[in-house]
Amino acid sequence: MTADPTPRSTLGADGPAPVGSRNPAGDGNPAGDGNPASPPPTSTDTWCPSAAPGPDAVVFAVRTSDPEQHGVRYLDRALPVTQEILDLADPVDPREVFRFGAPCATTGCVHFTGSRCSLVQRIVDQLAPAVDDLPPCRLRARCRWFAEEGGAACLRCPVI
Repeated sequence: MTADPTPRSTLGADGPAPVGSRNPAGDGNPAGDGNPASPPPTSTDTWCPSAAPGPDAVVFAVRTSDPEQHGVRYLDRALPVTQEILDLADPVDPREVFRFGAPCATTGCVHFTGSRCSLVQRIVDQLAPAVDDLPPCRLRARCRWFAEEGGAACLRCPVI
């Protein structure tokens, strides 16, 4: 698969860079210095790991029926969403094939309580962990779910 080289969001080696960050070197790193390290997320740059595909979204996992993968196979790097990627899911809804991450919509999302994500709270409260170890997720550094619930969210994320 050949992805559209035009980035729809800024991606670093470990996933999305902070929303609104500058990248003078064009290397996917907000500092533009080739170093994938970035500051911890704040409420303005957290990402939702259960987003719909859109212009700022990335694909970070592919759904699978392989029981060894526990529901998803995480990609080595997050990919900007392109029409070509969305077309790979045809004839089903792309959300049935891919996991998308995007900047948290906060007040634009029905799950946002004003300060937290109620969806991840319910997931952690109601679902048993799906895996024993944290999956190799490229959104974790910016993930709202991880920021709010820590590893408990990550252990359940593969089955969402």
